Amino acid sequence: MLDSRFLVLAMSAGYLRHQIKSVISGAEGLANNIAKSDIMELLIVVPPVLEQVRIASCLGRAITSNKLHCESLRESIVLAKERRAALITAAVTGQIPLEEMTG
Repeated sequence: MLDSRFLVLAMSAGYLRHQIKSVISGAEGLANNIAKSDIMELLIVVPPVLEQVRIASCLGRAITSNKLHCESLRESIVLAKERRAALITAAVTGQIPLEEMTG
């Protein structure tokens, strides 16, 4: 038996994605196909269901945390770019007394 969240996470794991890519058929850039028989032969580690649930829960928390940190970093980058632009504008328009700062 497989926990659905565990299966989703397992399907995104590099080792499984490599297996899938090796059996996909179809032209590059077009719809790709994979035969049911190929899916049935994929190698996947299947721990007991309770462990699957624990793994999926732990990874889910880590993924959520990473997404929050990434969003925070994106916001910080946007703010830093805005402040940089404002500083450059202030310096160019003479709003910052550069003579006092240099010397």
